[in-house]
This record gives sequence, C-alpha cells and structure tokens, in this order.
Amino acid sequence: MSLFPAYAAKAATSETKPMFPGEEGSNNVQSGQKDTNVGEEQPDWLRNSSYDPSVAEIQRFPFKEEPSSEEREKNLDDKLVHSGDDNIVETSPPRVSKEKRLKKERKKKKWKQMEDTPRPIPRKFRFLTGFSGEERYFVDPRPDQSQLAFDTLPHTLQAVHHRGWRCDDMPTMHRTGLKTLRYWHRKARQTRRTAIAGRPRMTFKSSRRAPDFIPVQSSADESVGAAVDPLGIHDAATVNYLQGTGSSNNDAATDAVDGNLPLSVLLLCPEASQKQKELKERLEGNPASEKAWLDLVAFQDEYVSAMEEASGIERTHGRARAIREKKLAVLEQALLRTHGSVSLHLQKIQVLLELGEEAQAHLAWNELLHVHPGNSRLWLEHARFLQAETTLSGFEFPAAAKAYLRAISSFRDMLEGKRPTQRSPREVESRLIEVLYQYCMFLCQCGLWERAVGTYQALLELNLRQPLQLEPHLPFDQWLALLEPFWDSGAPRLGESGSKGWAHALQAKEHSLGQHAEGQARLEEKMQKDEEDIISAQHSLCETWLQIECLRDLCHWLPFRPDLSGTSEVDITCEDPDRMVLFEDISPALFRLRSTDSKFSLLRSFIDLLIGSKADLSDSGLIQANCFERLPGTDHKFAQQLSDTLVFPAGWEVRRGVLDFAEEVLEQCRGLFDSEDLKWGIGALQIRLARQATEWSVKRRKKVAKSVLSEHERNLDLWTEYGLLLTDIGIPEEAVSIFEKTLDMISMPGVLSLCQGDVWLLVATYLDLLLNVHDWWDNSAGCADRSKEKAVRALSWIESDKRFAAVMLDNLSPPLLLRAAAVCEGRAKDVRKTYGQLRVSLWMTYFVSGFDAAAELAKGWMAEAKSKVEGLKCSLVEIHEAYLRVCTFHVRWGGCPSRRPLVSGLHHAVADAPHSARLLWLLVSREKGAVGSLHVRRFLEELEREHSSPIAWIVGLCFELERFQRLSHCLAPEAGFTLPQCGSHVRRVFERALESVSHRRCPLLWRLYIEMEVRYGTRDTAKATFYRGLQSCPWAKVLYIDGVRNFPECLQEVADMLLEKGLRLRAPIEEVQLLLDHAGNDEPNDLQEGSCAKDDSAADGT
Repeated sequence: MSLFPAYAAKAATSETKPMFPGEEGSNNVQSGQKDTNVGEEQPDWLRNSSYDPSVAEIQRFPFKEEPSSEEREKNLDDKLVHSGDDNIVETSPPRVSKEKRLKKERKKKKWKQMEDTPRPIPRKFRFLTGFSGEERYFVDPRPDQSQLAFDTLPHTLQAVHHRGWRCDDMPTMHRTGLKTLRYWHRKARQTRRTAIAGRPRMTFKSSRRAPDFIPVQSSADESVGAAVDPLGIHDAATVNYLQGTGSSNNDAATDAVDGNLPLSVLLLCPEASQKQKELKERLEGNPASEKAWLDLVAFQDEYVSAMEEASGIERTHGRARAIREKKLAVLEQALLRTHGSVSLHLQKIQVLLELGEEAQAHLAWNELLHVHPGNSRLWLEHARFLQAETTLSGFEFPAAAKAYLRAISSFRDMLEGKRPTQRSPREVESRLIEVLYQYCMFLCQCGLWERAVGTYQALLELNLRQPLQLEPHLPFDQWLALLEPFWDSGAPRLGESGSKGWAHALQAKEHSLGQHAEGQARLEEKMQKDEEDIISAQHSLCETWLQIECLRDLCHWLPFRPDLSGTSEVDITCEDPDRMVLFEDISPALFRLRSTDSKFSLLRSFIDLLIGSKADLSDSGLIQANCFERLPGTDHKFAQQLSDTLVFPAGWEVRRGVLDFAEEVLEQCRGLFDSEDLKWGIGALQIRLARQATEWSVKRRKKVAKSVLSEHERNLDLWTEYGLLLTDIGIPEEAVSIFEKTLDMISMPGVLSLCQGDVWLLVATYLDLLLNVHDWWDNSAGCADRSKEKAVRALSWIESDKRFAAVMLDNLSPPLLLRAAAVCEGRAKDVRKTYGQLRVSLWMTYFVSGFDAAAELAKGWMAEAKSKVEGLKCSLVEIHEAYLRVCTFHVRWGGCPSRRPLVSGLHHAVADAPHSARLLWLLVSREKGAVGSLHVRRFLEELEREHSSPIAWIVGLCFELERFQRLSHCLAPEAGFTLPQCGSHVRRVFERALESVSHRRCPLLWRLYIEMEVRYGTRDTAKATFYRGLQSCPWAKVLYIDGVRNFPECLQEVADMLLEKGLRLRAPIEEVQLLLDHAGNDEPNDLQEGSCAKDDSAADGT
C-alpha cells in the first residue's frame, strides 16, 4: 500500500521520473539521449522554465579529475572529447617542445636522486649533568624558531605543568592566547562547587556539601509571588512586606538577600554566608562591641579568600584594593556605632596605610591624639608609626624623634603627678624604661650613637649619683638646672676613666676639669692612623668612602668631651660638630626614678644597648632587628653561627672600646646599690659581659669573673655562670673541676645554709657537662662510660649527709640512689619547682626508670605549663630544653636505634614555642635532603599561618638560603642550565614574608633579600629590591650602607638621602675626595724628593 494514496494511481501508470530536472539533464547528456517531452509529463511544481541543460556541463567541468602527466603523454594522440549531440570530435592538442620535455625529465631525475640518498643525521651536543655527572642529556642545537630569544628545547619537548592550586601557594601565571569557551563544553562545567578542603583558608564549624541541582519553586509560591509582584521587580524583603509576612530562615534566597550574598555565593561557599550571618546577629545584638566589628573587618579577607579558592579565580590588585575599601567603609560605620574606639581607629590607620593613603593616616592620627591626649599608649604607637609606618618620602628623623620624646614626656608626667593614671608607679617606670630603650635603639639605627649613649649617661648620673642636697620632693626642673653645668663642664661622665660622679664634680670643679679623656685620645689617635692607611691605598672613591664611614661609625660612638684642662699630650680636635652632644639634645628624654629595682633595670637596659643582646619578643623587637645579633631570642654565639653559615655581612659589630666602657660602667655602679641582690645582679652582668667579650684574652675574661667571685663567693648562681664562662672559652674540664670543688665545699655541715642561689641549678649544669649535652645542639665528641657513672653517683649525693668528694670516690650506693630518687620524685610533683630541680628530676627519672618514664614526666610538665597552673615557675621553653637534652643523650649514647625521639621532641618544642629562634634553627638544620626540605617547608607554613611568628619567617628564609648556597656550590659551571634552580622559590618565600606590614618593617629581611638577589639574581632586580627596602625601612642606615657596597654608582644618591632624612653621615663625599686628591698630589712630590736625594748622594760619591 502506498504511503500517499492520492498519488498512487498516477505513479502506477506513469514512468519513473527523476525528482530533480538537473539530474535528469545530466544523465541525458552522459548517455547521449535527449528527451524533449519531459516538461509535459512532469507536474507543475517540478517544472523549471529557466533550466538550461548546458549548465550541467559547466557545473561538472571544475570537478573533472585531470589525468597525470604520464597518462597525458601516453594518450596525447588519441584523446577524445564527447559532446552532448552524440558526435565524436577528434582533437589534437599542441605538442610539447622537446627542450621542455627534456627539462622536466632532468628535474624528475634530480628529485629521484635526492630521495634515494640517505639524509645526514644532525649533530647533537652531549652534556653531563647532576652533582657527579652521572646522567647524560642530548640537547638539540637548533632551537625552536618561535623561541629564538631563549636557548631552550623546542616547545614539543618541554615539560608541561598544569595550572591550578599548588601546595606551595605559588600564584598561577596567566597564559596569553587562551581561547574563551563561548558555548557549552566539558571543561567549562563547574565540577566542584565547594571550597577546597585540602588547604582551607577559613575555619568553620561545619562543612556542608552543596546541592547537585537548584531546587525549583512550587507553583503555589509562583502564584503568590505573581499576585503580589506580577512584573517581578521587587526583592524578597519587599515581597514579604507586601504579603504581611516576615523573613523565612529556611529560604536560601532570603538568607542571601539578608546577608547581601547572591545565590551563587551560597552554592560555592555556604560556610561564608553562615559566618556572615552570625556576625550580623552579633552586631544586631550589641552594636557597640569592638570585638565584633574587628571580626567583621577580618572576615572580609577570609570571605574573599574562600571564594577565590572555591571558584579558582586569582586575586588581582584591583580586587585587593576593593577589599581594603570595603574594610574602610566597615570601620567608618564601626566608629560611628562605638563612639570612637581606639582599637578601631588604629585598625583604620592600618587600612589607610595599606591603601597608600599616607596623608589620610596622618590626619587620622592627629584626630585620635586630639580626642585622647592622655593616652600614653597612643603616644608610643604614634612614635612607632612615624618611625616604621611611613615611606621614604614621608619619613623625617626630627619628626619621629619628637614623637618618641612626647611619649617619654607623657609617662614622665604620670610619675611626677601632673597627669592622672590608674597604673602603679612601678608599672609606669618599667614602661618608661622600655620606651627609652626603643628610642635609643632608634637613634643607633639612624647612626646617632653619641646621642643614645649620652642620654643613658645623663640618666644614670641623674638617678644614681645625685647630690645629697637634692631632695625627692623638689621639682624636676631644679634637678635639671643643677645637672646642666656638670654636663657642659667637660668633667668625666659615667663610664669614662676618672669619673667620680655628679656630686663630686659639683664640690671640686677644678679637680674634675683637670682630668682629660686618655682612653678617648688613644682611640682617636689609632683611628687617624687607620684613616691614613685607607687613603694611602688609593682605592676608588666609593670604596674609600665606605671604609672611612664604617671606621668612624665603629670608633665614634661616645660623645665627644672637649679637653678644657690643656694637659693632654695628644692634640685631639673635633671637626664634626654632631659628635658633641649638648644638654638641649638630651634633656627632653630625662626623668627620675624612685624605685631601686627600676634603677637597676635602667642600668641593665644600657648594657643591653651596648653589647647588643636582649630577648625581646614584642613587635618592636622585629623592627630593631637589623642583624642577627639584634634578632630576638638569640645570643652572640648563635648569631655568629647564622652569619658564618650564610656568609652574610654583619650589620652590627662591637664598637671599638665599648666592652671596656661597659666594664667601667658596671665597676662604677657596683657601690651605688645597697641591696645585696642588686649587687649580685651587677656581678652577673659582669660575668655575662666576660662571656660575650670574645675580643678579650682568656686571662682577662677569667680575671673579671674571679674578681666578682671574690666579693660574692657564697652566691652559687655566680659560680654556675663562671663554669659556663669556662665552657665558652673552651676548657670544660676546668669547669667540671670548679663545680666539683664547689659542691664539695657546700656539702660541709652548715655551709649550704649560708649560701645563696640555686644549688639544683649548679648540679644540673654539672650533670650536663659530665654527659656532654650542655651544648646539645652541637655534634660534639662521644661520652665515656665513666662520665655516665660519675653522673649517677652525683645524683645519689642529693639530700645526703656525706661529702661530695667521698661519694664520687666510692662505689655507687643503691640506698643513697633510691633515697635521692624519692626526693627528686617529690620535687617533680611540686608545682613551685625551679628550673634546676626540674632538670635534675628529669635526669634522675631517666637513669632510674628509663627514657619512657622521663618522657611521660616531661609531658605532664608541659601540660601543666600549657594550662598555666598557678605558682608554676618554669616556662614551657625551659621544660622543652631540659627534655631535649635527655633526648640528645638517649639518641647518641643511650642505645636508641633511631633519631625519632629527638626529631619528635624538636617538632613539639617548636610547635609550643614558635618564637624560639634556636629551636627553629635546630629543627630546620637537621633536614638537609630534598625530602626533608619539603617537610620543613610544610611545617614552617603551618607555623606561620597558625602563630604568625616573625622568627619562623626569618629562620625559614635562612634555611632556604643555606640550601640554595649548597646547591650553587655543587653546580658545575659547564652544565648550570640543566640543573633545577630554586631562586624563584626563595623569592616567593621572601614575598610571602613581606606581605605582612610588621614583617615589612624588619631591616634584616630586606638585607637578606638584597644579598640573595646580588648573589644569585640580576643586578636590576637587586637594585629594585634595595629601593623597596628603603621605602619600607627608611630609618635603617645599614640598608644605605649595603646599597653603596653593592651598587657603587649610587654613592651620591645615597649620601643625599642620608642628609635629606636627617640620618648620620660621618664622612662627607667632598671631604673624602679632598683627602684622595691630597694623597695623590703628595706622591709625586715624595718621588721627586727621593730622586733628588739619590742624585745628591751620587754627586757626593764622585
């Protein structure tokens, strides 16, 4: 049956005709038949009156396949062309010329010969790579044509790294020429709708999985919405208002509108909307809460970071600026609701600095100080702002110094009763001493050592050597009026030879003026000889200026005191007026203290300033760190170890004569304190000075310590310090002998009760020396068995009635050991145990019960320290150090098969004490391999993210630089480009460390960055880093010196900046140039005089 019945009858009677006339015509042409009645038999809708059959031949002609040249030559004579009317036409194309045919044959023969001959194999160069040359690689000498500027492999042979989130937080590079997918594609589909959980940016309480589809609203809701809002122009809040209903907590869209978040945000990161909702509820409940507003400001960064992680979009500069502007808008609303909170004002100033609005930040500071004129904390923060939070263009030394002086003045008014305060006088005095130390450190960093030392000299004279006629109730201005004549008289001051004090100088003026500064004259004479040697060497202007500037900086640290007596044998004149510190320069920083302990703290801070060691863990300690010696939590020995490991130029050196000056200061202040404890404190400072005075001879260092012990022979703590001094000198055997004699002496009946100090600390130090774990971070020599036996016998002596020498000579007594173990166990359970009792108890537990018992005991102490049990005297760092000593002995000589206990103990110690530079360096220095470096990097990243430890950044950078240095030493010069370079990784770590504003104000970070670029980078990048460092730390003179050392062409520019910013310039360029020119002119004259002398001698001989 036909599909269409209407055409069935006609189709049965008619012939089968083609549907398209064109095809019919073409078939007729090919077959040679022509039907003229086709148009009559076809239906009307198939007829085409304009159709011409000859068009088919024209359409078919371009598609006709042409024969090859061989077939055309073969059938050249008998080729026929058929026409449409069945007539055969014989054609004869024009014959090809003989020369042309021979030319084609020769060409074909040449190509055939070229194909038959084998192609030559291109030469390839062979390179040996690896640390020992064990691997071989072939490099194509013909590089890719598209990369002619780079001597690299072709792009088809290069390694391709896929883009995306990396474990090291390296920002992905934008690939140019990436085609945008306009239509649906598998790659354009969002496969993951939640934030990556492997590396979260935000910590939330719950993590929900986003729905796989968007729920469709019901028809009832659509009808209700259409009735209220038929045009769909109202938001959800307006619709709810028109309906007379409130907001629904279950509707995700309503929550998004209330939280100002679109629905796509809820799908990408639902935790962000939940946290913003919680913050909104907190602010609605308590709009005056400063903590809630600060959390909301911090949430802006967390929210954007989570969204970037979820969507895979990188942060740009424009987006970062938009985030800061949003934070600024939030802070403006917060200040209106909280009525001008101080914390919010400081946060606003910080955001303004991040936006680069330095002028607005200054205006905000002025407004804040006008509203709160009596807040001393604000004055100190304002001084830090003018020092560290300004750029190079906005920094001026007089303005920053004036801010510090205003802070000191506010604290001084509190002490004098001119300004009311709720703090105790002792607290105000300690705070004032801290501000003074920061001010003097700022002066030293700017190069004004004379003013810093003179300020401390005047303060100590004012508080320790005041005349008897000055009573405490007299006004402070009268004290200053009597001190000014003494300061301008030229009499010896505190710390100088022949100084007898302010009161003695007022009574005998003529005798005081008759004493000249002999030590200062000798130092000045020696410095002049060194300058003559530098100039006579005839180096370049830059090198000569650098040497003279550093030499004067090392020698000119004490205020110049003119010799008014005229009895000095050496004529010393002061050509630099800045060396003379006038009373007007130091009088705004003077104050008087009433507490004796505060006066001793003032003396100790002066010694810290001179010898450069203070364990300051505050934010200001990082600003003061311009070298390893100033790094918080480090001593001179550890700083020297870091500097030697990295071959890093020291930015702080011991000034010439400063150790002798510090010794004289302590010697003159010894009799100014009546308290016995403070006298012992001065003795401890003297021994500490002897320990750090590596320039002194061994005999002198021991003499200083013995002179202290001769006056305080019953203080056991001083004997412990003396033993540590002998260990630092390199004679631990003598230290062990001293400890044994001391312990034997105090074991006599009735002697221990007359002694002062901690006997447990003395025993613990003696045990560490015996077991060779005093410097447990060093890989020292092995320990003999007899040392272990002596340590156990020394432990058995505790709380016994026998002499120490007798116990050490006899065999080990088990009853004595068990009794001592019981005593140590009781001390270990006591919350008020001292550091020495803790260490001795841990050694006793290890030798009696084993390492596991000692580990459990240490864990219990750590838990107590973390929970901050009341009455606990030992800190968490001290507990970790004591446990690490036991771990070191157990790993080295205790039969432990692996280093796992020590490494695990180091990890726990660093996690609990992230601000300890020594523990951090010990941890990273033990991981030398590639796998270990990955573990160290991950651990440091977690530490920096959780604790925001600046010391962790610096130690991590030192680790990267040391590893970079070792790789560079192993690198072969002829195969340098085939080994992987880690310079990009080190730069990325530096940039991440400098993201924080507080880290950006650390001069040591910039010095390390510049040194890395100079060694392993390019000169342009190093200079750019140098200028960035000046923008962040414009007060650090050591950065200017590093710039001249690394870039000699910047000498004039650096000198101009030093003068413009008010920093100390000791050697003007014009003076150095004149000295060089004078030395150059004197040499020809000397040569001429020498030649004349030779001629005269020759004439006399004739």
